[in-house]
Amino acid sequence: MERLEAERRRLEANLAQLTPAEMIQPGCVGEWSAKDVLAHLADWEGRMVPWVEASRRGEAVETPEPGLTIRQLKIVNARIYERHRDRTLEDVLAYFRDTHRQFMEMVVYWTPKAGQPRKGGLDSSEDRRSGQWDSSGDDTMPSTRPMWYWTSSSAARVTARPAGSTGSRIRC
Repeated sequence: MERLEAERRRLEANLAQLTPAEMIQPGCVGEWSAKDVLAHLADWEGRMVPWVEASRRGEAVETPEPGLTIRQLKIVNARIYERHRDRTLEDVLAYFRDTHRQFMEMVVYWTPKAGQPRKGGLDSSEDRRSGQWDSSGDDTMPSTRPMWYWTSSSAARVTARPAGSTGSRIRC
């Protein structure tokens, strides 16, 4: 959780250095602007809450989208881009921050404090047998660990160059 919070602080500090015009300038990632990248990150992060909630209810979760597999991420990502490309920068920033707030509330809720049992009373042996938890580290969330690291590392790539440097201030 500390890594998520640190990466988010770093990303927000970098975003604060960009002007609105820079954030909507294409070319951050391919033809995507920084705004498009933020919408993309928010869309993926926003999927986590319903995925985890459905998993906790014992429901099957079809990821990344119904009818698609992880090998079809280009299709999923193109759909995400199309869904958000016409949104205003202000709308995307609000969505980006609200989605992250909801995600972090979920992380805090499902992460036990030191010495406390996990939510739902599952111990780690039950968790491993059920396959619902990632027990490869000290994470206590259902198997979302790869998404946390992908989100934090991808989000951190949207950075502003220092004033006085040559070239675009946007680096993704």
